[in-house]
Amino acid sequence: MQFRVIALGILGVVAAVFAVAALPLYFSLIAGLPAVEQLAELLDPTNGELLQSTRIYDRNGENLILTLAPEGIERHFEAAANMPWLAKAYVVSHQPNFWQENPLNWDELTSPPNTIAEYLVTRLLLSSQPEGWVKNLRTSLMAAQALDRYGPEQILTWALNSTDFGHWTFGAESAAQLYFGKPASELTLAESALLAAVAQAPALNPIDAPELAIRFQRLVLTAMREQGLISEAEFTAAVSEQLVFSPVREPVSRVPDFTDLAIQQLETELGHERVARGGLDVITTLDYALQQEVADLIPNPGKTSLVIVDSANGRLLASLGDVSSDHKSENLLSPFSYLSAFAQGLSPSSLVWDVGEMNDNHSPGTVLSAFHGPVTLRRALANQYVNIEMSLLEDAGISRYTIDLMQALGLDIFSARGMVFQSSAALQELDLSVLEASKAYSVFSQNGLGVNGPPSTPNTLLFAAGPNGSVEFDFTHVMWQSIISPDLVFLVNDILSDKTFFKTINTTRQPAAFFSDPSQQWLVAYSPKRVVVSWTEKESKFDSTLWLSLFEAAHRGLPVKDWEIPAGLTSTIVCVPSGQLPDDDCPETRREWFLHGAEPTETDSLYQRIAINRLNGKLATVFTPEEFVEDRVYLMVPPEAEVWAKIAGIPLPPRDYDPVSIFVDEESGPAITEPAPFTSVEGIVEIIGSLGPDTAAYDVQVGQGLRPGEWLLIAEGETAPSSGELAEWNSDGLSGVWAMQLQTWDVEGGITRAYTIVTIETAN
Repeated sequence: MQFRVIALGILGVVAAVFAVAALPLYFSLIAGLPAVEQLAELLDPTNGELLQSTRIYDRNGENLILTLAPEGIERHFEAAANMPWLAKAYVVSHQPNFWQENPLNWDELTSPPNTIAEYLVTRLLLSSQPEGWVKNLRTSLMAAQALDRYGPEQILTWALNSTDFGHWTFGAESAAQLYFGKPASELTLAESALLAAVAQAPALNPIDAPELAIRFQRLVLTAMREQGLISEAEFTAAVSEQLVFSPVREPVSRVPDFTDLAIQQLETELGHERVARGGLDVITTLDYALQQEVADLIPNPGKTSLVIVDSANGRLLASLGDVSSDHKSENLLSPFSYLSAFAQGLSPSSLVWDVGEMNDNHSPGTVLSAFHGPVTLRRALANQYVNIEMSLLEDAGISRYTIDLMQALGLDIFSARGMVFQSSAALQELDLSVLEASKAYSVFSQNGLGVNGPPSTPNTLLFAAGPNGSVEFDFTHVMWQSIISPDLVFLVNDILSDKTFFKTINTTRQPAAFFSDPSQQWLVAYSPKRVVVSWTEKESKFDSTLWLSLFEAAHRGLPVKDWEIPAGLTSTIVCVPSGQLPDDDCPETRREWFLHGAEPTETDSLYQRIAINRLNGKLATVFTPEEFVEDRVYLMVPPEAEVWAKIAGIPLPPRDYDPVSIFVDEESGPAITEPAPFTSVEGIVEIIGSLGPDTAAYDVQVGQGLRPGEWLLIAEGETAPSSGELAEWNSDGLSGVWAMQLQTWDVEGGITRAYTIVTIETAN
């Protein structure tokens, strides 16, 4: 006896210690928990906060564009006693032991909800809490409290009136009206069993899956019979009953294309259950007036997908058609390839050759339409020269930068589609949605900035208020992140807004950049304020003249804002298309932008002035009589472009030199006898020759090439040396073809010249 007393005392002390130790856990569990009395407020049959379906408004909150409830069906809460068949079927399918006493089961306190009361509590009071054992424990405690406070009859009534039956029906009354066109109190046993089955799996409803709905209805009826809730005769009658369903009544939206997107984002943010539950007033980003104007402007709305985005905050203002489905993009992402090239050291003025691989058998029409010869990257991007983009992407640095850029934009278009970027053709194989395209071009619009965080496409939501004005979310404040250097973005914007190329459509008051992919019916226009993107089915042409109307509508009432010029850029006049500094022979110049340090330092070498013998068209040399020499300006074509130049009718400079006479008349005039013409020399070269009999003065000069542009004086005098050596020339460090010139003057100032040509060999 004494031992038992001592043992009980020890157990009491241990229990007290554990109780004290558990206090912090208990207080953490109940901290912030809603009161179970909220159930009565939410589901009051007269003025319950959940009598109202979720309502969606435009950005001003003035136009109700959608109520998430079947058309013409208002919510009405009905007591469980007034729908007896449904109450029985619901209990059988959800918790057969519901009417038995349900004390707390300590072994299942942290298990997921599995009773009607627990489902009710977790759905209406704890839906926003993170999943896990803590939520499960709170659910169990609150469910027990609710049953103790209100009793099972009231809990069942609330459960029936707060269950999702699919197709935006909330509660049994809405479901009965939608599927059977009658009040819940008038449902037959067969109809009640079907709704009880739908309550367990809302997707398996009579509208979307009628055969499966009937199959699950039979399972509910069978369970009711086995539990003695219905007789064999009632079971047979219910199974035999021919169910008649009402015509489908879906929620009616004033702007369905937009609200479909808004609902997707709303469910992503809050979950389907919370949205279907109702009591929400949702403010979207929709500009209702603009949306109506867009709908009026587009003549073939069923064939066109279009979005207008407020790029300054990443919000979707208007949409038309299916803007989420992918379409072949082909050249739509070309500006990003060029931006990547600029990041690797090129510039809009960089020279590239668009000549391809061809031969003399190509027809001129085919060649000149497909290849464009020497062009700048500015012209190549503006005119969408596919060959140039593909050649750029063959550079590993440019292609890698492009991939990283897509991923930084949240458009992981390669891995997300199970693709591997292996060649320049990969970009032409990609599919892109109109929403994704607008997201990408918004970064150009905003000088390289992007909205920080999800969603990866333009946002449709601004604000949502729940019952009693509670804030469900607030997206009115936008956070930004830097994605691309503003210097690089400006280079692209400057090209796509260049009126040299877009003068027929760039007539708006706002600064506007344009890009299109005619082969796939894509059109893009953007400014520092807005982005407009559309895709049109090929068989239904989109009138590009509509762009001006759409663009002006998108900017109505906005102040004019021009592109900002970043501090990291400089501009200078360059020769087009070489991108080098202009000289007298440059055919065209323009002011071009460069990253600091990337400005050109060399004079144009693409167009060169070359001396020829106009009689035979060959390269003039020092031996060509001056009266036959003519300077002509030629386009210096690389070997791979010569076939293109020939087909394009562009004259190439001659390769053959004017014939050189090696006859020397030593008696009648000056002559260089050594080195002999066309010999090879090295080191110290002795120049030996003779002067004419009337020579009063002479000099010896050398110059590089067969017709030097500059001469270097190496010797001069008034009488010929006795040895015949006119000069010594140190050729160390020089190479190639050099000319030697001997000039003599007579007493009257008359000048006579003699020449020879040598090749300087570089010593090994």
